[in-house]
Amino acid sequence: MGNYRTKLARSGCLEVSVNKGKRSKNNPDKDPPHSNIKRARRAEVYFLPNFPKGRNQASLEEMRLDILHEVEKSEKNLLLIDNLMQMTFSLRRQEIVKWPAPQIESQVCAEFHRITNTNLRNQFYVELDRHTPQLFALYRQKASHTGKVSEVLRDILRIYDREDMHDINIKRTVVLRALAVYLREDDPQFFKMWNIYFRASSYQNNLTAGTG
Repeated sequence: MGNYRTKLARSGCLEVSVNKGKRSKNNPDKDPPHSNIKRARRAEVYFLPNFPKGRNQASLEEMRLDILHEVEKSEKNLLLIDNLMQMTFSLRRQEIVKWPAPQIESQVCAEFHRITNTNLRNQFYVELDRHTPQLFALYRQKASHTGKVSEVLRDILRIYDREDMHDINIKRTVVLRALAVYLREDDPQFFKMWNIYFRASSYQNNLTAGTG
């Protein structure tokens, strides 16, 4: 396996060569040896893939500029953005901070899937549902105290308790709505409200999200 990785590094495979260091007394300018680095396990998505066949850094940079131009439009072509983001994934892994499209919610989810092979939205809801009972307990405990935060939490929980049916969507809404209050965060930074009779697509096309 060691010889195989050496051959891959010599052939220019970035996933292997990025962790390869050969600094020595005779070669002081080379990268230092990298040890104790977690290797990608079988079936894991490569962290630093090579450029797509027939593409180089210059051609992928042109695509990045196309993405930048597209996301500045009021009517974004999300299909085009998705195709360009997929094609430029290898270049983006080298310099992620230059890329504008991950500010779009759909691209945050798509990028997460490219890296982990996991559906971000589904995984988020799975974990949210798992922690919902504990979060409700925290909210009710806080609501029993005095203070502005406790008062707002009591109002939210009072509305929730009045509902005849507590389906999963209502629970998720209450948990997320109360979380910002519990953490003393500014609500408008986390939630957007719109009329259900309006087209949701026009709202989603202009939605931006943060990356970390």
